[in-house]
Amino acid sequence: MTQLYLPERQRKEMKNEIATAEAEANNPANPKAAVARQYADSVKEKLETQSAPRLKGPELDAVVKEEKQLREEWQVGMLSHEEMRKNPPGAVDRLRAWDKKNKSKVLRWKNAQRTINPDNDDQDLASIERFRPKTSQLNMDNAQIQGTNFNFPSEAFKEGFDQIDWEPLVAAEVERQVEKRLAAAVKAAGAKK
Repeated sequence: MTQLYLPERQRKEMKNEIATAEAEANNPANPKAAVARQYADSVKEKLETQSAPRLKGPELDAVVKEEKQLREEWQVGMLSHEEMRKNPPGAVDRLRAWDKKNKSKVLRWKNAQRTINPDNDDQDLASIERFRPKTSQLNMDNAQIQGTNFNFPSEAFKEGFDQIDWEPLVAAEVERQVEKRLAAAVKAAGAKK
């Protein structure tokens, strides 16, 4: 299984842990200096082995290309936000199948993201949720969590749209707005005197 690279936030925390442990290890009055040294060394090793490599040039270009290809592959069949929230019939099975099929691709994609952006401490940098589709592919009629669908404009509004005489309505609204602004200007002028 692919080992995930550490996010920048975790790497910063580990560097602070190393500095603290080394300060304790270098303190001659500390009876547990050897334990602190051992801890600092183990955290250093973890930091070195689980940090994303610093790549440049063609190597970085290859990772960028791989990231795009992996993202395009694992996005196929991904459940939408609505499907994840409402849990319609078949969603759980589709999610399990998608997870099983794409787990290694997603892990490799996350590592590619952290390799491309090694100093980015955005917690959503390697989150697949940023790419989850909005539109649903499943029927939501028998969903476990029912939602409310708003259809605006309504069919009745659409049918009667041509029969509405807009001119007097618009003229009346324009007249109201002009009167309102005129009254505000008169009031402001009176307050200045």
